[in-house]
Amino acid sequence: MLFDLEEIKEDFADFDFIEAYETDTNLEEGKYHVGTASVIRIFAVKK
Repeated sequence: MLFDLEEIKEDFADFDFIEAYETDTNLEEGKYHVGTASVIRIFAVKK
């Protein structure tokens, strides 16, 4: 993974994280962008 969840939380310290997690998901975004991807999902509100 290019980023670490804790690193992102540090970079966005002025946000309240309601949800933040790492997961694998299946992408189908066109002919050449298909397959499993590791992603970080975030739902946050600026303080």
